[in-house]
Amino acid sequence: MPRMQGYVCVFHSNKQALIAASTGELPIQMVFPILFAIFPYWMIGFPSTAVHFMLFIVTFMIASFAGSSYGYMLAVMANDFDTGIAVMTVLTIPQLLFCGFLMKIDNVLKGLQWLKYISVFYYGFDAMAIIIWKDQDFDELSSPLSAGRGDDSDMPAPRNGNEVLDGMQIYGTLGQQIACLLVLSLVFRIIGLVVVTMKFWRQPSIPAS
Repeated sequence: MPRMQGYVCVFHSNKQALIAASTGELPIQMVFPILFAIFPYWMIGFPSTAVHFMLFIVTFMIASFAGSSYGYMLAVMANDFDTGIAVMTVLTIPQLLFCGFLMKIDNVLKGLQWLKYISVFYYGFDAMAIIIWKDQDFDELSSPLSAGRGDDSDMPAPRNGNEVLDGMQIYGTLGQQIACLLVLSLVFRIIGLVVVTMKFWRQPSIPAS
């Protein structure tokens, strides 16, 4: 996309170019998350109800759409492909490391905890965890988290999915996480449009032949 910015914005307005790119790839952004999630969901053994499955698929699509919006924003900020990759790496890795996905939020440095609020990983992971664990009941013997624990383990196995969520420090609701993903997606798209406008508003138009 960075290499096509100038070409596209000469023939079309900034708004038209961004909307065309967003809507044109929307079917792909819907189909591929479904194909990616439909088989692992049943193979892993997630809750085998239609409601859980549909919530998982819809949330996965929304998270994918938010990630695409983030990619659009970074793409228009870069002037070439190599710069775009470098910028994406620098901005994305901290969001992944400090969003609570790889470590608990309380273990993240206080000065870096704010990164979770602009991280698609944070809201996407929390939403998926809520779908899988919320209100799930299981005894200590059947607990999936008790596997591999020795008899001398002092850590009690969680008695239900809500305790699992508490252990992962996930306290919000599914609606809140989805709403945050939608807001992030909208903000990223708006920022992308503003950046494109600022970079190309003085671009001379091609004279009519």
